[in-house]
Amino acid sequence: MSPRTSKQYKEIREQSREKIMMAALELFAGRGFHNTSISQIAKQAGVAKGLIYNYFSSKEDLLHAIIDRALAEGDEFFAKMTGLSDARQQLRYLIGQSFELMETQFDYTKLLTSLSLQLDQFPGIMETVREKYSSTLPLLEQLLDRIGVEDAAGEAKLLAALLDGIGVQYIVLHHDYPLEEMKQLLYKRYNLNERS
Repeated sequence: MSPRTSKQYKEIREQSREKIMMAALELFAGRGFHNTSISQIAKQAGVAKGLIYNYFSSKEDLLHAIIDRALAEGDEFFAKMTGLSDARQQLRYLIGQSFELMETQFDYTKLLTSLSLQLDQFPGIMETVREKYSSTLPLLEQLLDRIGVEDAAGEAKLLAALLDGIGVQYIVLHHDYPLEEMKQLLYKRYNLNERS
């Protein structure tokens, strides 16, 4: 058996880090951040407790890594959205992807919603979220203005609140929540139904 290459070691490290992050995400979303221990995360990930500290200095550092990933994915999402040619397509994409995220990444949605209700306990994360909100809201406002929505500033805040509220209701009711119906209502509200 030949020794592993540096590329193989890097892949193994990335896989271990990913397993730890996914285990933490699942536990933080299900049990809450404060009710989850490093030992529980190690057990869930199938790794030794000490290995976690090779990647993360603390449970808080692990949480920050999860949030940073979510924010980076959000940045990628906005980059794809702005690459679309027309404002209606961009808004439809934004709404559609928001709903897809709720449905396909339920633990992320649950964790981020849970954290948003306790941001005062995480000052660093609170500041990051505020910065993201204050940079995203004007983009949403511009988009709504370009499709002719009156009071685009107010409507941007309303749409952000609607998406947050729908996310909360979906977390609470999960499979009993009419997610597709709500998405179609938002499409209708902004006249985003695809034309034949």
